[in-house]
Amino acid sequence: MSGHQDNVKIKQVFAFLEDMATSEDQEVKDLLQVTILEYLRSWYLLQRESEKFMQPETRKMFDTVKGYLEEPAKDEIPDLL
Repeated sequence: MSGHQDNVKIKQVFAFLEDMATSEDQEVKDLLQVTILEYLRSWYLLQRESEKFMQPETRKMFDTVKGYLEEPAKDEIPDLL
């Protein structure tokens, strides 16, 4: 996959996350916050890169997560397996 295609896919993922963040169903919002945004907060590299793609409501929720989870260490590599 080319860099452009990767970028398109990443934007699609973050559009989906924004749909979750704007859902009327609180359970969908809770799922986003606890399973995805908290995970992104736990790894500096993921957090830094993902914030570039976050849309407004997702960003607000992520700011909430950042308020209760400490900043991750900058030298740790996420275990994605």
